[in-house]
Amino acid sequence: MQNQTNITNTMTLARQGKHSVKGFTIIEMMLVITIVGIIAALGVPAYTGYTRHADRANAKSNVYEIAQVMERAFTEDRAYNVVDLDSTLSLFNSSDPQLYTYSINRNATSYDVIATANESRDPYDLTIDERGSEGYRANGATAWTSTPWDQIPD
Repeated sequence: MQNQTNITNTMTLARQGKHSVKGFTIIEMMLVITIVGIIAALGVPAYTGYTRHADRANAKSNVYEIAQVMERAFTEDRAYNVVDLDSTLSLFNSSDPQLYTYSINRNATSYDVIATANESRDPYDLTIDERGSEGYRANGATAWTSTPWDQIPD
């Protein structure tokens, strides 16, 4: 009897607005999920773009450093092919192998430093030669575009 009285009193108070029922309605939950989805849909592509730009800036810096090593060798020995490629490239390839892999095509009078990008992170490979000419190509392409790196499309 006591139980039934408590339930009746609770229901009477709820109808009179003196007792609030706590919780979320399904509409409120759907609204929150929709807002979070919109924020994620806008934020994830922007974040991906920012990280790609940061990774590419790091790769550009590494390519310039490798080119400086090549130029120092040419200044000292009048040849590019005296550089120990294994020790030079291992420093850069071990830093973050998931992003870019660095390589050098060279002979005594010329070189190309190449940063090959991981396709899932950046769709473009970077290169620079002994004249300082920058270029890029789409991943897997064979032809290089001789365009400054700041003009690489997103």
